Amino acid sequence: MPPFLYPSPTLEADGDIKLIRIARHCPCTLCECQGLHPGVDQEVEIVLEQEDADFNTQSTKCACGHSWHRHGALDRLVDGEINRRARVALRIDEFLDEVEHLDDFSQTDDADETIQSLRKQMELPPGEERDASFKARDGSPDSMMSGVSEPEKSKRSRSQSSSELSDVPNAPARQRRRINSSDEEEAADDREKGAPLPTKSITKGSKKAPPVPVLSGARTNARGAKKRAGGGASGTVAAPQTNGISAHVPKIKVEDDAVELESVAETATTAPEESAPMSIDLPPKEKIVMEEHRRGYIQYTAVKNDGEERSYIVLTGLKNLFQRQLPKMPREYITRLVMDRNSRGLAMIKHGYKVVAGITYRPFAHRGFIEIVFCAVSSANQIKGYGGHLMDHFKKHIQDTYQNVNYFLTYADNYAIGYFKKQGFSKDVTLDRVQWAGYIKDYEGATLLQCTLVPVDYTTIRETLAQQKAWVIEKIRSRSSSHIVRPGIAAFQEGHSPTVLKYEDIPGLVEAGWTSHPTVQELPANIKPPDYVRMTRALRALQAHQQSWPFRVPVNKQDVPDYYEFIKNPMDLHTMQTKLEGGKYAQVDAFVADVRAIVENCLLYNPQDSVYAKAAIKLNRYFETSLLKELMEKE
Repeated sequence: MPPFLYPSPTLEADGDIKLIRIARHCPCTLCECQGLHPGVDQEVEIVLEQEDADFNTQSTKCACGHSWHRHGALDRLVDGEINRRARVALRIDEFLDEVEHLDDFSQTDDADETIQSLRKQMELPPGEERDASFKARDGSPDSMMSGVSEPEKSKRSRSQSSSELSDVPNAPARQRRRINSSDEEEAADDREKGAPLPTKSITKGSKKAPPVPVLSGARTNARGAKKRAGGGASGTVAAPQTNGISAHVPKIKVEDDAVELESVAETATTAPEESAPMSIDLPPKEKIVMEEHRRGYIQYTAVKNDGEERSYIVLTGLKNLFQRQLPKMPREYITRLVMDRNSRGLAMIKHGYKVVAGITYRPFAHRGFIEIVFCAVSSANQIKGYGGHLMDHFKKHIQDTYQNVNYFLTYADNYAIGYFKKQGFSKDVTLDRVQWAGYIKDYEGATLLQCTLVPVDYTTIRETLAQQKAWVIEKIRSRSSSHIVRPGIAAFQEGHSPTVLKYEDIPGLVEAGWTSHPTVQELPANIKPPDYVRMTRALRALQAHQQSWPFRVPVNKQDVPDYYEFIKNPMDLHTMQTKLEGGKYAQVDAFVADVRAIVENCLLYNPQDSVYAKAAIKLNRYFETSLLKELMEKE
């Protein structure tokens, strides 16, 4: 029997490697298998080198009898969702590799909820759950075709013999969703506490949102290939466990939400009347978290280490939440920052003092900003909009508590940048560096983000924006007829013979300003010549190049006092943009001369082995080889 090959976390995630990692942590869509795993007597070999990564169907076939394509509904996921799952699977593999369990497909020591929290993000998407009629670990044709008529059996047998990848799982009769221990605990709490909300926390077609950790350092541990018979420590297979998950996962049935919308307009079977409004105003959909907060199901509490028993309970909940959601951060480091007497926190709690989301921050009111240290939402609540709701109330809390604070600063890793951008954060840090340098901790591999507060009530910002949008639309309709639906043209309908139409016969065309003889006017003065377009394109390419960072703004005289004594004709990309927008470049030659002046000035002032000189050489090579030819072309 050939060995079972599995990629090391150090291998680049491309092609089959990405899908195999996902399959290990995703259930099979055709049976009760909880993830890709080897056979009983099959050895596991971890592939460390890229040239050895020959993952064919036989070397990575699951013991359940189905290929890894069938785990996690990989053939039904879009590229963006596959990439997200691949990142989560890689983080799980890195954690397993650190504890030397990467080749142990029967390990069960993830009771600390670190891996369980990540695996929650690997659940089958809604509508792709496996059929409950399939029995666990039973992939035989007879068992899967029980209850099927003989003609249908023969038809399916012929289709199955052609190719295993052509199998299509039966559509599930009803949607089911797997929940892990944290889901079960929360559901039990809801029943025990008698929560007033209906079971609408899982909506049809909802998708898992990515986690919102602030920091997640990458730690890998490359080790040699290890072989272990049966994928376990002792060569035996624990039947109830696969990849640390029970083979018989308890399920709860979630009925499809029967959302009945009241009739807002009569169904029109004929052509609409002229001047009939096109749009129908529907009430805005209320998010689950807003309904829960309005009913008092969730609450917010500010907390600090003041020695009170209640504060210790909430701070401990925040600490546990951050340790679960940020597995890459050292636990001692999280504990020290959360419990620091200079730190402050805002926690979202329910069922008493159970923390489901929260932020730990450090205020620097005398400097005009606060630093967000940790921000996280429990995995079971990320699809309900808890992250955005938490940040809105956090902004309101800061406005009410610190009158002089107008800026948020935080370091975010690649997993969290998307979340923070949705909450109004930007990579463009406009706060003076003197205000924050030396006060906040720098993190390697993370991106500094800033959010500027404006004087609005962030807890009602969505209602305010919706009202402003309605006013803008109303103003547009008062000046335009774009919202009016005209009756169709009868000549184009079935049964009418072809005919030539006059423009006056087309409804709404005259009202839109059309005339039979449109006059050809001269180009407006703001239309730039072709040279301007080419120079603009070249300048943007230079500004976006990764080696242009020293030349994007003028040299600061305070940082380099003697620079302007040596360089008599300084030039930078920002100055070039100002000259270009002001029409100072009458010819392309002047533009090219300024680009070369940037490089020459840098090489004249800096040593040849400095990072600035190396950046100038690479930027000049890029300009000469990729941009200059197109820039000098004549129309």
